[in-house]
Amino acid sequence: MSTTTILVVLVLLVVCGSAALQFYTYRALTLIIGERKREREAFERAVASGKPVELPVMSVSRGQGPTVSDVEETQKLKVVSPLAPRPPFPAPMVGDLTVKQWMIHAYLNDNIWARFVDSFYVRASSSPFVAPLFADKDMADIKRKFLATLLIMCDKGVDEHAAATLIDKHLHLNMSEAAYDATMNALEETLVQYRVPEETIGQFVPMIDYFRDEMVAA
Repeated sequence: MSTTTILVVLVLLVVCGSAALQFYTYRALTLIIGERKREREAFERAVASGKPVELPVMSVSRGQGPTVSDVEETQKLKVVSPLAPRPPFPAPMVGDLTVKQWMIHAYLNDNIWARFVDSFYVRASSSPFVAPLFADKDMADIKRKFLATLLIMCDKGVDEHAAATLIDKHLHLNMSEAAYDATMNALEETLVQYRVPEETIGQFVPMIDYFRDEMVAA
């Protein structure tokens, strides 16, 4: 029986069944639809990131469904969406200034980015998902390296080489999606704290999405 047929039957039971049957049928229908939505969203994320997407390759004759051996003949196909964000990424801009230049001019302080990094790490380390990543680490060294990277990103942008280097330096962390998102939330909140315009903050999004797909542990 096809998934479409099952859904039609469940809908009819919701409409015509008893109260108890309607409740359990509606619950089953909700679970099926939710699972299909999650599968579709996972597929769309994989396509957008350019990562391998598993597609079963099956030979099906008339009246015969796929066998276990058919499904086991899965091939990994590299599907790359032209819409997926890819480096190089330009530096975020505020008018005619890069965000690095704008911050220095706005605060009349060449050390403002060092203060920004301190504020960012206070926020990030307060997350239970991120704090373990900093355990027993030399935070002064981490801040110095992050500051150097951030200044390049916010003034020159990120080319393919810089992106690959940044990814390579973070893979050993085996960062979870929750840890990555908490880190990026801390970055966004710090940009807001330092009054970076909302439109400029939005220019960070393609970079954030790209590095999420590359840095988050599978």
